[in-house]
Amino acid sequence: MDWNLWSEQAQDFAIRVLPRILAAIVVLLTLRYGIRLANGATNRVLKRVELPSEAENLILRLVRILVIVAGLVIVLLVMGWGQLALSFVAGLGVSGLIIGFALQDITKNLAAGILLLFQRPFRVGDRILVGNDEGTVTDIAVRATTMRTADGREVMVPNATIYTGTITNLTRYVQRRHSVELTLKRDVDSAPVVQGLAEIARTTEHVLEKPAAEVLITAVKADGLIVETRFWLPSKGIDSNVVRSNLAGRLRAKALAEDWLA
Repeated sequence: MDWNLWSEQAQDFAIRVLPRILAAIVVLLTLRYGIRLANGATNRVLKRVELPSEAENLILRLVRILVIVAGLVIVLLVMGWGQLALSFVAGLGVSGLIIGFALQDITKNLAAGILLLFQRPFRVGDRILVGNDEGTVTDIAVRATTMRTADGREVMVPNATIYTGTITNLTRYVQRRHSVELTLKRDVDSAPVVQGLAEIARTTEHVLEKPAAEVLITAVKADGLIVETRFWLPSKGIDSNVVRSNLAGRLRAKALAEDWLA
């Protein structure tokens, strides 16, 4: 063995590779600081924008992943493995496409969940109606939204279903209008009917003074007049079904007492 030749080759290797290894180590050590720096900068930006905690956590994770990927690419470039770096980046793209096609439904739910977190058509605590599902939102996750129904059931609705469907937020505004219908005789005098039913609505507990309750004759049918009593209730803090049932009973009792019912 030619020790002189081996020594020269070792020296040449050390001269060419050791600086790159040291630079790569420096990059890796700096990467941890870079992650902290990126997280701190992202947190400062997020404090200026009102976003749900789920959205903030998602953004922080994405920023962390991007910094790590960028750091690995820099390490490969520093080591002189530019082709490997390109292959690594291309591989990430191909892997993403493969995963996206293989998990289309999950991917759609994830994308819809991210959009819902940012657009916020509803929040935790809101009562919403999505298709045939109605309930109070208890959790908004990236994959699905969880609701608690009035009868105590827990319903998890995929976010893609919510995002592509019609969302009715029943508690977005502080007050909401309700109504009760009665069928009265066709020959009743409308003036005392309107006055009497409106007075009952106004004196029912939880019914708001403004907008004021109103009574309208909405249709004339063969079997009688359709009279609708409209009233407003707070959107939160009460059971609107209980209030509506109470008012319906009082209105019917008044109509029976006055012999208005058809």
